[in-house]
Amino acid sequence: MKNYLSILPILLFTGSISFSQQYSIQQAIDYALQNNKNVSNASLDIEKSNQKIRETRAIGLPHVTAEGTFNDFIDIATTVAPANAFNPMASPDDFVELQFGTRYNASGTINVSQILFDGGYIVALKTTKKYRALSKLQKEKSEYDLKREVVNAYYGVLVSQESIKTLEELEANSSAMYEKAKKTYDAGFIEKDNVDQLELSLINTTNALTTARNRVEIAKKNLKFQMGLDLNAPIEVTSSFTEVVSNVKATGTSEDFNPSNNVDLKLLNAQLELNMLNVKDEKWVGLPSLSAFFSHQQQAFRNDFDFFENKPWYPTTLWGLKFSAPIFGFGQQRAVVKQAEIEVKKTENQIELVEEGLKLQQANALLTYQNALQSYEAQEKAVKTAKNIYDRHQIKYNEGLISSLDLTQTQSQYINAQNSYIQAMYELINAKLELDQLNNKL
Repeated sequence: MKNYLSILPILLFTGSISFSQQYSIQQAIDYALQNNKNVSNASLDIEKSNQKIRETRAIGLPHVTAEGTFNDFIDIATTVAPANAFNPMASPDDFVELQFGTRYNASGTINVSQILFDGGYIVALKTTKKYRALSKLQKEKSEYDLKREVVNAYYGVLVSQESIKTLEELEANSSAMYEKAKKTYDAGFIEKDNVDQLELSLINTTNALTTARNRVEIAKKNLKFQMGLDLNAPIEVTSSFTEVVSNVKATGTSEDFNPSNNVDLKLLNAQLELNMLNVKDEKWVGLPSLSAFFSHQQQAFRNDFDFFENKPWYPTTLWGLKFSAPIFGFGQQRAVVKQAEIEVKKTENQIELVEEGLKLQQANALLTYQNALQSYEAQEKAVKTAKNIYDRHQIKYNEGLISSLDLTQTQSQYINAQNSYIQAMYELINAKLELDQLNNKL
């Protein structure tokens, strides 16, 4: 019993450990595509369009219906007739009461109908298939939008974590120098201003580090939200910062751009096809339609409720054709067709406009990316230069060649350069994502 009690605290401790889930960029994208609700709804729209195709196809197949009726005439309808119609000797003012039929009537009917020709049905079937293609494109767009958000959030975590490394190094250096300065001050070798200056620098660095760590947590929550992961679940990113920088620096040129690959343009082309089918549908409305039908009915008439006994049922069987054709509608249908044709023309104009707009966006996005890359590379050099200056000033300070004020100024300069570098990286990431999305390369 004692042995069991001795391992119980260990079990409780290990049971409380929460292990972080680790994701590379691709793993984060794959998880998001499986769990994001917008993509899930897009998949449901595809399934809905599949069911719509089945529904429309069923309209052109034979339809069979069954119908049964039972009537109990508690009071059989009574009519009157002149009595002299049955008895010539009767007075013309006399009437005879008559009741026709039986108390119980029952009937059973089977109807079969089949479309033989209906242009609207053919167009409707094609239209539902185009809607399915449109649903697939909408899912593709949802996936592309999601990929961009996930990649952007993932890069945000990496960039924020990168800034923490520098600040942690600065905090450690500042803390060590502050403690050393305190001891030197206590020994009476330096003034209090030098110690206070180093303490202020340490406070500012610690505060910047706290802010950076909070920024990482915010970035992680944003990533988990985009992925469809529980916001309280611990998560770690495994792709390296170097890998991110290498990927962000790689891009194509304006000659690689093909507007037809853009999903937004694909959606417009799909809408154009639907509009053209709508024109056909409206034209088919003016054409004849033909259908066939068949009906078989059995009827029974009883004064007693004995429908299940061997007594006669009376059949009625028929078949026929139904032809329908519009003759004259004062130009109403022609006006409807014209409106559908106008929608086609509007969509064609919109496609041309979007194509030109995409070319302009791509040119601007490429220029923005190139500017962001130049700015990033400049800030990258600035950070290295600021760090070199700071490192040299640390040596000079330790040798007593400069004051603590000079050291803290170079430290602030280094932190500002690091912040500018981080901002430049964010701008470069956004420019790269915009360019990749336009080029359908996410």
